[in-house]
Amino acid sequence: MSELDRYALIRLNRMIEKVTKAYEAYEFHVVYQTIHHFCAVEMSSFYLDVIKDRLYAGAPQDAARKASQTVLYAALTAITKLISPILPHTADEVWKYIPGVEFSSVQIAELPEVDTSLYKEQLENKWNEFLGIRDEVLKALEEARKEKVIGNSLSAAVHLYPNEQTYNMLQQLDQLDQLFIVSAVQVHKPGTEVPQGAYQAKGAAIIVDVAEGEKCERCWIVSTEVGKSKEHPTLCVRCDEVITAHYHE
Repeated sequence: MSELDRYALIRLNRMIEKVTKAYEAYEFHVVYQTIHHFCAVEMSSFYLDVIKDRLYAGAPQDAARKASQTVLYAALTAITKLISPILPHTADEVWKYIPGVEFSSVQIAELPEVDTSLYKEQLENKWNEFLGIRDEVLKALEEARKEKVIGNSLSAAVHLYPNEQTYNMLQQLDQLDQLFIVSAVQVHKPGTEVPQGAYQAKGAAIIVDVAEGEKCERCWIVSTEVGKSKEHPTLCVRCDEVITAHYHE
């Protein structure tokens, strides 16, 4: 699994741990708030948003896609079990559609157990720090949208002018374009002159520009590689390979 998938599993287990303690203390409002926050913020606003591309556009047996599906399955089964004491009918309805479950009803299943072996403090701290700069990039993208510089985020290329600490953190992460859900990212070394009009954020200055290239009609990513395939001239290289492999199976 990638660090992103491992981080998602850490956050899932943190949620399980907090909800279990809340049940033991009969603090049902904490149960609700914790599960809702995990679903709406940690999953929907971040993890699910990032992995849409690999789920929709990746090859069926792609390792990154399978890893994400593994995380989603773990989250689905855990959340369904955790809501079963307070939303029994809803939980039972969901349970019917989960493949491979051991019991006919979620009410027979035990609550999920916390896997503390997944906890890696250094990894968690790094990704928590990244989420801070990601929030700033999203704000800069929203400003660029309002000013009609870009349409959706996939039409954007992001230039980051970070301080030393943020630069060192970003150097440890791959595929920043996917994490920011844009078509291109360039991280400039600390000390590089920042262009006028940059969005000033904590840890970095940000420039949002229009991405170079054409829009792939399958994944919507803007790339200079679109049009290189004679067989599929409207696709990027990745999508061309996926489609070609599918028809040759």
